Amino acid sequence: MATILTPEQMKAFVRNHFEDFVNKRHAAVIHTNMTPDFYDHDGPGGKPTGVDGDEKNDARYVQVHAGFAFDD
Repeated sequence: MATILTPEQMKAFVRNHFEDFVNKRHAAVIHTNMTPDFYDHDGPGGKPTGVDGDEKNDARYVQVHAGFAFDD
């Protein structure tokens, strides 16, 4: 998919996603950061899924890894 973002903007986008998702434990951020037609070919359990499936998996991740924090 083509983008108008610079490499630095892309890096910032990914850092912000991990800050919101991992450090702030906000799994719903996927709805902001992914397009509605997002398709994860290797989703939970190795099966394809969309935004909702990844959000559910991300919410489980946040619960299981409650003490984990991302630090760049």
